[in-house]
Amino acid sequence: MVSQTRKQKYWLGGKREAAQDRFFLEALDRALWTEGDADDWDTCWYTGMPDKSAFRQLDATRTINHIPGNNGLTIKSNLYRTLAEMHERIAAQEGHDSEAARRLRFFPKVYSMPTEYHALQEAARDNPAAHWILKPKNAARGKGISVLEDVALAPLDNASMVQAYVGNPHTMWGHKYVLRLYAVITSVVPLRVYLYEEGSAKLASAPYDPEHFDNVYAHLTNPDVNATNTESESPVVFRSLASYRQWLRDDGHDDEKLFARLRDMVALTAIGVRERMRNRLAEIDADTSGCYELLGFDCLVDADLNPWILECNLSPSLEVCAAPKDGGDVEEQTKRRLVADLVHLLNLNGTTSDADGIDDPVARLRAVAEGELARAGDYTRVYPNADPAAYLPFFPLPRHADLVLADAVTGTAPRPSVRPHRVQEIIGEGRLGLYGERDGTLYTPNDVAAWIWLQATDGMAADDIADSILEAQRQAGQPADDWTVRQQVWDVLADSAVSGLLLQHAATDATEAADNHQRDNAASGQTDGQPSSFCVIAGERMFRIMLPDEAVAARVAPVFPAASADTPPEETLSVLRSGRGYAVADGAGIQADGLRLAQVAPVLRQLLLARGPARADALTLDGVLVPLGDRDATGRAGTAVLVTSRDPALAGSTATMLAGALASAPCSGGIHLGADRDPARAAGLPLLLQRGLHAAPTTDHGARHIHQTRAGATVDMLAPPRSPEASGYTVTTVLVAGTGASGGAGDSLQPADRLDVLSAMLPVLNRDGGHPPSCSQLDGLSQRLDEWELLTLDVTDAATARQALEGWITADTNAIAESS
Repeated sequence: MVSQTRKQKYWLGGKREAAQDRFFLEALDRALWTEGDADDWDTCWYTGMPDKSAFRQLDATRTINHIPGNNGLTIKSNLYRTLAEMHERIAAQEGHDSEAARRLRFFPKVYSMPTEYHALQEAARDNPAAHWILKPKNAARGKGISVLEDVALAPLDNASMVQAYVGNPHTMWGHKYVLRLYAVITSVVPLRVYLYEEGSAKLASAPYDPEHFDNVYAHLTNPDVNATNTESESPVVFRSLASYRQWLRDDGHDDEKLFARLRDMVALTAIGVRERMRNRLAEIDADTSGCYELLGFDCLVDADLNPWILECNLSPSLEVCAAPKDGGDVEEQTKRRLVADLVHLLNLNGTTSDADGIDDPVARLRAVAEGELARAGDYTRVYPNADPAAYLPFFPLPRHADLVLADAVTGTAPRPSVRPHRVQEIIGEGRLGLYGERDGTLYTPNDVAAWIWLQATDGMAADDIADSILEAQRQAGQPADDWTVRQQVWDVLADSAVSGLLLQHAATDATEAADNHQRDNAASGQTDGQPSSFCVIAGERMFRIMLPDEAVAARVAPVFPAASADTPPEETLSVLRSGRGYAVADGAGIQADGLRLAQVAPVLRQLLLARGPARADALTLDGVLVPLGDRDATGRAGTAVLVTSRDPALAGSTATMLAGALASAPCSGGIHLGADRDPARAAGLPLLLQRGLHAAPTTDHGARHIHQTRAGATVDMLAPPRSPEASGYTVTTVLVAGTGASGGAGDSLQPADRLDVLSAMLPVLNRDGGHPPSCSQLDGLSQRLDEWELLTLDVTDAATARQALEGWITADTNAIAESS
């Protein structure tokens, strides 16, 4: 409402983008409005979230387009928590398999990093065919979103979350799509929620491909992401909801059934965040009745036409993203109308208030709601709708104003009753204490609140409690204010329900509901890890490996062959759960921390390699020995090629390539080089393999485990293809693998200089304890290199490299034959 005596002032604040303000300015009546600023305004249109100081300027006549507490929806991890907490409460109240609980199954599971990292890994282990999306908790426009190739690569920072991928999307002309819906919350208490009739279907720019998750244009629908797809003639495509609904009908689907569920989903989501918003509004010392919130809901539709809420956007983009031929003209019309209808709904161009001249609180509440509804335009009020009773059980407990508004819709809405939930009453010195098991808090209500609690938990209806208080006031000669008393009673009980001390009564028996609650926890992956252990041999020593849970065991056990513990292990390495993923410890303490699941096996391998030699003066080299003795009886028995590289995974892949040319098998990963002329010994550890240069190993489920080094490189790991010779190997040749080292085509295998070989070895060469070699050790190794054939191999082109190796093997075999 605007004043009739002066022009009102609007303030455009926040992250300034002309597209966000354009339609709002068009909708304001310029005869009634003029521009203001942060210190002088009557309505605020703010992109982003304003500072608290803006809300403190509110009064009964001012409006602002945000509601404190909206981050319960607009931060992605909070949206999941808001809905999950409501689902948990309803499961305890109504039963896990109740209709109410099933109505809330419209959001995919989310794991917040790093606190739920281990639960994520267990869920991935239990659902090996599932896929997962990595998202920042608080970002917009598709920034930082990707499909995880392997959930073990999930980061451990506080800014990330991982969302279950809905793997059976409904497609539109072969493309995945997401529906953008626009909703507005115009009041928190009583709650009033509207959904705009129009919106859009946003299509991915590449055809949906369930086999290739590395193509973001096939799996993400965000316009900002798809706008970068240079291979598509129409990278950003919008279709109006009207045309989408017609397309569904033409395809034989019941579009109204889907949209009824969408309306239900929006209403329930708003109910879930209402108490958070109310609490935040209560912190502001001002009249906050002018707060409202326009939200952009992104919803995926699966192949069974079930909607899934993916995210809820603050200050949804009003920019026209699509070209006219791809739906941009309709997109512009939709966004212009939705803002114009919003301005009308809020009565910003009106000259009178819906509540003018009405003093009775009930009559005022009804008049405001009815006036607003009459101006709704293409907005549909989804709460309260024609059947508010269907939604009252989803509040922790409705408040008095909610029930008054529900009565205005249906005549008399049912009043819920309550029962205690996971709470212990403690009476001490005439005072009541309430211990809430959920959060371990002891609540001490005042005398009136304590009496209300005791009456309600003894079975008295809330309105009967209010009647008792009103009658007592009248008999005492005190003024009896019906609205204030009923509001107080319902607020006391609703606050207790919000704290988890009360549940609404339902038909489900309390014991059954408690059992269902436990079943929910089990289904959500909140289980304890199952520790296990096994022994491995690294070099000449036995180690025990302790694992904290099955998720780690599924990654580690397949690549580390277990050894029979005939003798006691000399040392134990323990993988531990930590607040930042996983850690590895030995008897001296933590050796590595902050590990992703994908990093555990490579780190164990690195620690075992450094500890494997029996002699303290031995050197460890992260390379591979490829035995030559399998070829024939030509005098090469007990000899091997030492394959090394600055990149251990490149060394592993090159060794695999060489072994293939020899029709042999490489030794295990890691080499121990003794002093003087001692044989080189294979460490018996898994091979690190560079991804893409070999056939990748898979799990029993056909999945491909990806491992990651501490440096962040993704690699494959392979259990040792053969057991190393106990007596070790005599090295004849050192082969240094690299990329881009050859001078041209056909000369990928070349003689190497001793200094170049040492330079390539040093990054992966250590002495006891992982320290760099001593001067004397390096000098000794340098002298040994003089006795070996030194070669470099450029593996940039794998086929050329393999051909060069085969030629070298042929020449070497002929030379041996001639000398014998």
